[in-house]
Amino acid sequence: MLHTNFSLLLPLLLFPPFGSAAEQKALKGGKVSPLNAKFENLVHETLELWRVPGVAVGVVDGDLEWSQVRISEFIC
Repeated sequence: MLHTNFSLLLPLLLFPPFGSAAEQKALKGGKVSPLNAKFENLVHETLELWRVPGVAVGVVDGDLEWSQVRISEFIC
């Protein structure tokens, strides 16, 4: 079960959510950040599920860069 959940989650971590462009704020050049609130919730839920200490994500699109770091809140 746990392996199946990760298999379903992995593509979401590798590719930005395609249907959420309307919810994002446009940055310079008309590009939008793929690291939106839906992605933040996904990361939070995944950290809690896997009980890992944190994750760092970076996205580069030409000259544009986005990054996000999330530290887990669980207590061992």
